[in-house]
Amino acid sequence: LKTCVVLAAMTRSRHDSNRTLIGQGLGNMASAALGGMAGAGTMGATLVNLSSGGRSRWSGLIEGALSLGAFLLLATALDGCWIVDLDGRLIDVNEAYLRMAGYTREEFLRLSVTDVVVGQSAAAVEARTQQCIRDGGMRFETRHRRRDGREFAAEVNASYSPVDGGRLFVFVRDVGARKRAEEIVRTRLALASLVRQGPL
Repeated sequence: LKTCVVLAAMTRSRHDSNRTLIGQGLGNMASAALGGMAGAGTMGATLVNLSSGGRSRWSGLIEGALSLGAFLLLATALDGCWIVDLDGRLIDVNEAYLRMAGYTREEFLRLSVTDVVVGQSAAAVEARTQQCIRDGGMRFETRHRRRDGREFAAEVNASYSPVDGGRLFVFVRDVGARKRAEEIVRTRLALASLVRQGPL
C-alpha cells in the first residue's frame, strides 16, 4: 500500500486502495500457505521501473518477475550472499552462507557485520562502505567467524545499489581450501629450492 501511495504521488494518479489491500491480503495468505513470511521488498525495484519509463501493467509484472528471479538466484547461489544496509545491519542472507558459517537465519540476522568479520571495527566497516558507495563495488579478502568460533578465509565481492535508501550486496566465497593449497605449493617450492642448493 505504501508503494502505491508513493507511485500515485509521483505519477499524479489515483489508485484503488480496496483493490490494493485485497491483493496484498491474498498475497500474504498465499505466502503463509507456502511456508513463507510476507514482506515488502520491492519498492526500490518499482521506483527503478518507474524512473526507467515503465508505465504499463506489463512493466510492473515484468519488474515483479525479475525481482523474484533475482531473489531465487541469490537464494540458490553457491557463494554466500548478504544484503546489508548502510548502517551495517544484516537485512538478508542466503542458504549458502548459512551453511558456510553454521548459523540459522534468525541467529544471523540478529548480528551486525562487525560480529561476523574478524578484526573489523565499526569505523573500518564504515570506511569500506563509503568506498563501495563511491566506487560502486569492491573486492577484497578477509576472515569470517563461524557460529562455533572457528574462522575461515573469505573472498568478498561487494556491490552498492541505491534502492531502499542504499543497500550493499555482498558475495562471500570460502577460500580456505585454496589458501591451504597455495601454502602447500609454496612449502614444496621452498623445499625443492633447498634440495637443489645441496648440503649447507
